[in-house]
Amino acid sequence: MRWLRLLLFAITAPCMAAATFLWTGGAGDGAYTNPANWSAGVVPPNDGSAVVIFGNAGAGVVRVSGLLNLAQIQFANTTSSAYTFSAGTSAAVVTLQKGFLSQDGSRATFTSDVFFNLTGSEAFEIGAGSLEIDGSIVGIGSLTKSGSGNLKLLGLNLWTGGVTHASGTITLGSFANLGIGTLRLAGGELALPAHDNVVVPNAVVIQANTRISGVQDQFAVFAGPVTLASSVTLTASGSSAIFITNAVQETGGARQLTVSGLAPVILSGPSSYTGGTVIDNGALIFASASSVPTTGSIKASTLGYVGIGYTNDVQSGVLSRIDNTNFLGIIGFDTSPIQGGTNVFDKTIDLTGLTNYASIGSRTSAVISGEVKVNQAQDYRFGGGGGSIYLESNLTARGANLQVVSPFGQPLTLVLRGNNTFSGSTNVLYSVLVLDRAGTIASSTPLNLTGPGYIGATENAGFTPNQFLGRLTKIASADAIAGFDSASMSAPRTISDPIDLSVGGRRTDPYYLGTSSRVTLTGTITPTVGDALYLTAVKGGRLVVQSKLGNNIPGVVVGQSNSFDPQGGTVELASANSYTGQTQVRGGTLLVSNSGALSTGIVSVADRASLSLADGVTLSNGLSLSSGARLSGTGTFSSPGGLTIDHGAIISPGGLYSVGTLQFGSGLTLGPGGILELDVRFNSSGFYGDRVVVSNGALNIAGAASGKFTVSLYSLGSDGALGYLTGFDPTKAYSWEFATAGNIVGFNSNLFTVDTSNFLSSTGSGSFFVSQNGNSLMINFTPVPEPSTLILYGIGLVAIAAFEFRRRRNRP
Repeated sequence: MRWLRLLLFAITAPCMAAATFLWTGGAGDGAYTNPANWSAGVVPPNDGSAVVIFGNAGAGVVRVSGLLNLAQIQFANTTSSAYTFSAGTSAAVVTLQKGFLSQDGSRATFTSDVFFNLTGSEAFEIGAGSLEIDGSIVGIGSLTKSGSGNLKLLGLNLWTGGVTHASGTITLGSFANLGIGTLRLAGGELALPAHDNVVVPNAVVIQANTRISGVQDQFAVFAGPVTLASSVTLTASGSSAIFITNAVQETGGARQLTVSGLAPVILSGPSSYTGGTVIDNGALIFASASSVPTTGSIKASTLGYVGIGYTNDVQSGVLSRIDNTNFLGIIGFDTSPIQGGTNVFDKTIDLTGLTNYASIGSRTSAVISGEVKVNQAQDYRFGGGGGSIYLESNLTARGANLQVVSPFGQPLTLVLRGNNTFSGSTNVLYSVLVLDRAGTIASSTPLNLTGPGYIGATENAGFTPNQFLGRLTKIASADAIAGFDSASMSAPRTISDPIDLSVGGRRTDPYYLGTSSRVTLTGTITPTVGDALYLTAVKGGRLVVQSKLGNNIPGVVVGQSNSFDPQGGTVELASANSYTGQTQVRGGTLLVSNSGALSTGIVSVADRASLSLADGVTLSNGLSLSSGARLSGTGTFSSPGGLTIDHGAIISPGGLYSVGTLQFGSGLTLGPGGILELDVRFNSSGFYGDRVVVSNGALNIAGAASGKFTVSLYSLGSDGALGYLTGFDPTKAYSWEFATAGNIVGFNSNLFTVDTSNFLSSTGSGSFFVSQNGNSLMINFTPVPEPSTLILYGIGLVAIAAFEFRRRRNRP
């Protein structure tokens, strides 16, 4: 306890008059305690009076240890002269009286062996640069972040005084980075971990407009109560969801909540704010009846989405609260992604009072079995959200037309299962419509693809393929898709009937044949007159073509560039084909499962499109790769003269998140700007993962200092998804082979760069690099050892924080 008392005395000592000390690093040893590293030859005192300044001179690693009690740390360096502060073989405890001040462009990192103790109101003013703190922050003080720069808090933090975020960015690494006090969002951006579920347990007070970013593959949960201190806009960016599971309340008067951004915000706790709700080019889902505030209207812009994730009292709870004059958005019916089953909405959905709504949509999925009621002669409007609605009720003659129109990039899948009697036309744009019942569309009802979009039919619709194609009245775009679907995703459908896209020679303008589910084609396929055969899959579907494509087909086009459906799908060519002309892969994935599937012509692969080879397949066609084109799979590419991967082209053995070996049978050149995506896993024997094997010809390295070849590492967890490597120790060195060839020419490690943005496990202060070992290329990890006393110091700091908090709280 004597050690703890001494430490407590050091970090609570009274502050003296401030004096300035300038770091020069003149000794060249990086030692903070060496007087020769300071401009006046004097080490700053530990009495809370020193303002220490770090400029460009002496930038690099600074070794600190023991107890530091300073007034303020200032950074006047530039990005090219970054600092790393580390305790080396011990640990350091830093107490600041006035926090940090850094100029624009500065960059500094405090490693996990450097701890901070907050005893008062600490200002962290970070200019347009970054300050990263990997170690723990404890104490009873508070933290205020200002400035346009990025404060990265990556440690287990237990300070109790809360944080105020006024401007710039605060980036979190995981759970419990914000201490255990109140989080006050007064502006700026809160950046969450991109690929890890994160829970923010703090109470939150939103005082000004705030952006929450970084949510990509997982969920973010705000578990504490949220208080609106003013009428604010919450902007949520990313591709996943943000959950607010506690109460949303207000203080200081009626407050309005405005939601914007691509990531949906999901409210499940009770809401009591009274100023109304606005969705402005964003998405808000009410997951429970209590999450809908009882006072205030609901408004939305044309791209605004209001979702309903519960099934009772929908009419009175949400629909009756919509401001018809100021609601131009999408009314969504949803199912929580963390619940089992799909929500069934079996009550009447009365939209007769709403004339300005854009459509009914879904971000997730829902079954609607209750009547959808519209005004007499009003159109039924569906679309938007990117999810699926299974419509089991009947669209009656009360409505005029069926409009299935989604915002571009948010295609709704509408599956019709009712006995519909509306007499107008069915028009589809940027959406997916699937007919899943005989008679669900009357024979007299026109089916129109008014632009890029999809109309398909399952076996339940009762059409032969050519009967269905003949039912399509209008195909107004070359990117329109006529599809065939399976009634069950778990039971793929096989179609052996002939498919004539020309409908007996009557159609001469090309369009796509596709699926939104899982379908195998074995019958004869005839394209539109004089055109190549266009094939695609949408919404994660898989179209397997076992049909033999003969010389009556002048080329094959797979996928769409800039598709209305960002998810895309896979087209598999499984037979030896003899079509003439080229193969174009414009989007999605073309899987080749037969060595002769692509005939003999050139194969071109466009940006964001993938060409994948199944195991045992050898592709001998010439290849033309655009920047962003991806070659993947577990087969062998043997193009004449070999392949060059440069200028943004990508090779991805096995495919992303799937470990595999990709072979090259005629030589391979890794050129400037090229990219190799390596999935890596870890077990007791160390790293293992994707491999590149050049089985014939040389592996040439032709990078340039101005355009290096990039090796991108993707860490896969035990479930095979992007995640953390169990057992990986950043204090140990590792090395593993990722490429082998009979001859490697031109190797220079300086021609490679290793991208670790998708390597989620902590590397500490270690780094990766590429080396050559005989006929192999290796990835190497070099660690910076962590101190053995780190845990003991952390425990001590927690005890200090608790002791000081109790002592002050118990004062009379």
